[in-house]
Amino acid sequence: MGYTHYWKLPEIDKETWAKIQAASEEVVAEVPNLQFEFNAVGPPLINEGAIRFNGKGEDGHETFFLERADCEFNFCKTARKPYDEAVTAVLCIVGHHLTKAGALKDPYYISSDGYFSDWTGRELATKALGEDLAFALED
Repeated sequence: MGYTHYWKLPEIDKETWAKIQAASEEVVAEVPNLQFEFNAVGPPLINEGAIRFNGKGEDGHETFFLERADCEFNFCKTARKPYDEAVTAVLCIVGHHLTKAGALKDPYYISSDGYFSDWTGRELATKALGEDLAFALED
């Protein structure tokens, strides 16, 4: 199967998404060898509706694709390749902002084949947020 991260998210309001977008832009700027998609050269996509990227060449695997809109279920198999740092950082950022939002109308779910201690993007997410994470995986 391979090392994979999973999520189910409600629609994220524009204000919260803007915070996620800004922190994710910082993350992507820090992680080398990222591109739009595995076989599509171009910069990672981070805008008001989506975040999408993969690693370049051998550093990539499946494309990470996160949308602001309702997401019934999605996943990204990274096989622990270098871009996993950016994937886990963005998922930490999302989890952080949704946790801080408190009681959401719809619940969210973020999980992984690995333990939270395996998530190499935790420190990068903390740096991009400028505060301690309000999110952690349940190991």
